[in-house]
Amino acid sequence: MTQHAALVDLEAVERDEPVSWELVDKLGALIRRTEGVPHPIDPGASGAAVARALIELVPVALERHREADVPAGVTRETLIDVGRKHRLYGAASVVPWMLELMRADVLSAGRLQVSMRESEHGHHLHVPELGPLLPADVDAALARASELTGSARYACTSWLLDLRLSSALAGSNIAAFAERFDIVSGDEETLLASEEAARFVFRRPLVEVLDPALPTKSRLERVVASALRRGRNWTMPTGVLKARHSH
Repeated sequence: MTQHAALVDLEAVERDEPVSWELVDKLGALIRRTEGVPHPIDPGASGAAVARALIELVPVALERHREADVPAGVTRETLIDVGRKHRLYGAASVVPWMLELMRADVLSAGRLQVSMRESEHGHHLHVPELGPLLPADVDAALARASELTGSARYACTSWLLDLRLSSALAGSNIAAFAERFDIVSGDEETLLASEEAARFVFRRPLVEVLDPALPTKSRLERVVASALRRGRNWTMPTGVLKARHSH
């Protein structure tokens, strides 16, 4: 096991997968480029091959983070998400996200992640798969995000802000998180939102969640699956953080 594999939590991949140096060159050019990461990206390789190439590019990522003056602890927290996403979804399907992490375009802020590039509504917040959205943890993440960005303008685009979800989960941590935002767009039902919900909640593709034989264990799983199995898609609203929650 090398230190680089440990930083991105991909020790098993390093042990079992050969390196494609052509893929290393291709992905390395995207990490080094001045412009943002293109979406989507077809790496033309398996998830394991992409993950193995990214291990070789950790030194390039560390250089990008140092150039951006990212604190070492934040770099460690950020890069660990590369391994997490590979195990959940396969690296080939989320290449743009992994490159944004390695380029320091997206950084860990504790319970949340934050885009360092400012959009129309502010810096976008992202919710990693790290368990409950405890309000105190979200408060701390917003404070950390403000330290990293120097801003108090934040937005979030997520199926977690679907008003039907907040209503069905009234009193929950998810509802409390959604209540922090004023919805400004994106209230139409979309297949993409349903795919994101299925992946986030069940760690499975949408087609598997639609199967009534798949059991639902938690309140959140029952709510998400019930809507999907009735033929309703979820929405993916964009919300702007309310002023009283700004840090």
